[in-house]
Amino acid sequence: MVDELFDTSSTVTDVLLSICILSYNQPEEVERLLTSLEVKDLIGVEIVIRDDSNNNETIELAKKFASILPIKFFYGKKEGIDRAVLFLTHQARGSFVWWMGDDEFAPNAIPRVLNTISCYEKINFIWANYHLVGNPSLAIDLAEDRFFKSRNELLECAGAGLGFVSATIFRREVVLLGLREAEKYIGTQFLNLFIVLYAITRPGNVFPINATKSAPNIGLSSPEMQM
Repeated sequence: MVDELFDTSSTVTDVLLSICILSYNQPEEVERLLTSLEVKDLIGVEIVIRDDSNNNETIELAKKFASILPIKFFYGKKEGIDRAVLFLTHQARGSFVWWMGDDEFAPNAIPRVLNTISCYEKINFIWANYHLVGNPSLAIDLAEDRFFKSRNELLECAGAGLGFVSATIFRREVVLLGLREAEKYIGTQFLNLFIVLYAITRPGNVFPINATKSAPNIGLSSPEMQM
């Protein structure tokens, strides 16, 4: 069973982006992630956290941030990453969902993503290029944010990084119909990859963007893209 413990996100009426954070016994990582957020960047943004920890450290930490950040916080027993991903996607109110693990945002990442979403109506999926903390080399050598020429280019460029949770941003309504089918992959730890592949095979644009540490550049996808 998963319980909603508190919600300071209700004041955000038109939610464009839901940042969905998965947590399990990672209070320090959650603190680092929330600290990387700038309040001024969060117009139209909600933060949804599911914590499956066996202690209250993350709960107490999130409560402190909830006084300044729009946070909806859920707590439940550990059920694994697949169920957590499904749960958060269902709970999100935003037009777009950005999953986050124990990573942090690069400077100006959220404004760049919000601007991209606002400027391009046909975007369904954004892949957030990333680098590991302490290593400035990006996962893919992407000089600027741009549309992928094709879904094949996305697969070739992102490779195994396509399944990286914190690099995943997608239009929520596009994947809702696929969530029931995604349930078949619960327990495989590939459920998030199924949702990614489901999103990029729908009509719509895909875009890569530079935005996170161990996550981005932005990469985009669209109806005009050819397989």
